[in-house]
Amino acid sequence: MVRRPLLPRWRYWPAMPLVALVGLIVVGLSIDLQRPKSGVADDRREHAQPERAANPVPDEQLAYYTEWLAGFTGVLALTSFLQGIFLFRADATARIAANAAARSADIASDTARKQLRAYVYVDTARVYNLDKAANRFIVVETKNFGSTPALNNRFWGGEHVREWPLTSQLGAPPSNMRMGVEALPPGRKSIFRVPVDELSEWEERELRDGRAGVYFWGRITYDDVNGGSHSTDIRLVCEGEGLNSGLMHATETGNESD
Repeated sequence: MVRRPLLPRWRYWPAMPLVALVGLIVVGLSIDLQRPKSGVADDRREHAQPERAANPVPDEQLAYYTEWLAGFTGVLALTSFLQGIFLFRADATARIAANAAARSADIASDTARKQLRAYVYVDTARVYNLDKAANRFIVVETKNFGSTPALNNRFWGGEHVREWPLTSQLGAPPSNMRMGVEALPPGRKSIFRVPVDELSEWEERELRDGRAGVYFWGRITYDDVNGGSHSTDIRLVCEGEGLNSGLMHATETGNESD
């Protein structure tokens, strides 16, 4: 719904009180000139009313000036009211402009932080030597896709062969897990390699028949140059036709980042 302004938008509105004041003065002077002055009264009026000759301002003229003063006071009151409206509108407009400028500055600052921060995600992931039960391993490459370095970069991960689709819960890392720390410049990759445990005969059969998959899951944590801390959760799987090439893909759940 469009709100209509209280008064029409006209750039000459601020000058209207002065115009009204000048007009009122001109009207008052013109009326005053048309009235008879006490100094030019005829002799008969002076002789007929000697008691009023001593009064330099007749009662009629005093009443006229009183009415004129009342009108002038009313015009001043109206002028003050109109000025109050203009001041209120100007103050509201200034507040709106200041709030809009503050929001624009906040949005620009937030956009700059997002554009200039680091973003670390998985670039590629693959299972090697799937046909060699005793020599299988997973290689996960992460990359800083941002425009500033990722500081204190840490990465933990685990692997397991589980049912496909996944219905069970994957474990969490032990509390005493030791992790290396590195800094990733923009465009730089970090390679994580983890061996795949030997499987039982049942797990080997489930994997060959497409009822199981090789899973990799973990978390990346890092800091950006603005002091913010971020994390990326990873859950990958190699299953079905992917077992021929060893390529892993992200599962429908378990992959989140901030």
